[in-house]
Amino acid sequence: MNLRLPVIGIGLTLLVYGAHTAYEAYTDTGSELLALIGLIPVILGMIVIYVGWRLGSPTPTSNAQLGVGSVEKVTWTGLSVNDVPQYRLTLRVRGTDLQEFTGQLSLFIRPHELGTFAPGTIMPVAYEPENPQRLMEVPDDRMEEAQQMYHRQRVLMGLADPRGPEIHARGTVTTGVIMSVTPTGEIRHGHTGIEIAVRFRDLGGNLVDRSKVTFLTPSMLSRLTVGRQIEVFHLPEDDTQFSFAVDTIDVGPAAE
Repeated sequence: MNLRLPVIGIGLTLLVYGAHTAYEAYTDTGSELLALIGLIPVILGMIVIYVGWRLGSPTPTSNAQLGVGSVEKVTWTGLSVNDVPQYRLTLRVRGTDLQEFTGQLSLFIRPHELGTFAPGTIMPVAYEPENPQRLMEVPDDRMEEAQQMYHRQRVLMGLADPRGPEIHARGTVTTGVIMSVTPTGEIRHGHTGIEIAVRFRDLGGNLVDRSKVTFLTPSMLSRLTVGRQIEVFHLPEDDTQFSFAVDTIDVGPAAE
């Protein structure tokens, strides 16, 4: 939640109102004292604009790069606006070149949304190459790019099926049920290997059982409970080629 623009707008309103009030007071009465009193909103407006300018995360430039971050720590900054606290998130980020670094992102988060940013949560971030430690929110118009980069990173690291995006784009969507979740015993880049068996109906309406091995972060494993319903995408001509949305960043479904 970025309150920067609304707060700056309030500051500008106070600035204009104060200047107008001071001018009217002086022209109507000729009193410098009343004019000075009228300037109080101007001073308040300048303070509010300054505070607003420092709120939230900055806006990425066109040169900003995208990365995938894992939340490590969440700390309250001590600042709240309209009862919405500001938190500083410390994330371990994997950049476009697969190099990892630690950065911080400041966000206003409503109390009931705080659990969304628990340690281990995966989320997309933007950063300027000259200052990667200062993280920013990904603009809406680059969310799809962030999702594609996330899957590309997972493929390069041997964590995901390279055909996932194609299956997700061309596949028929249906609802499946998780039948079993079996650890493979393998760990890659801190991700646990698991074999997920799902049951869903093919185009002919027949129940089929399929399984796939994928690698997930420990925080993702809690999503995979036996009996849970999940979206399954499979190619119309071959339902053995399928994917499911279990490992995502906050930009929409990611195909495994």
